[in-house]
Amino acid sequence: MSSLEEKLKRIAMESPAYRPQDDAPRPEKKSACLHEVTEYDLAEASGGLLCCAGEDAVRLICKSEGMEDWDITRAAFVDTETTGLAGGSGTVAFLIGLGYVSGDKFIVEQFFMEDYDVEGEMLSRLCKKLREFDWLVSFNGKCFDAPLISSRAVINRIAAPLDDMEQRCAQRAKDEQ
Repeated sequence: MSSLEEKLKRIAMESPAYRPQDDAPRPEKKSACLHEVTEYDLAEASGGLLCCAGEDAVRLICKSEGMEDWDITRAAFVDTETTGLAGGSGTVAFLIGLGYVSGDKFIVEQFFMEDYDVEGEMLSRLCKKLREFDWLVSFNGKCFDAPLISSRAVINRIAAPLDDMEQRCAQRAKDEQ
């Protein structure tokens, strides 16, 4: 009986690995994340309720004190679609939605990552936009969305503004005690 090494050499000679020819056509790399911006008339999109969300309503919804300086025009509404729910370095947000009020419009920006090589660009564009806001509003933001965006930003060597938002919120709560 032949040795394992001999068997592997025989198999390798019978079916050599595929090697593309140097002149073979290769798909072009896309170097940009997809970015879509949609505007909605504020009165039509929410029946006028969104622009009237006052401090008491927000405090009740967020289950949080320290909302005296709430201003909906300073709030970023964020949602992520991810490759999993485990968190950590293996979970990636491939679609991030960002909504905000601007004048009489509600703006929705969507950042879509077609492939992993554009994650840094997607996060850079998102983080640049988030720096314009003081408040982060998300369904599961404290436990999932914000930590995910922050950790992926660190991996891509991008300063995440979410850390600053959390510090401002923590400072407000500390000041009230």
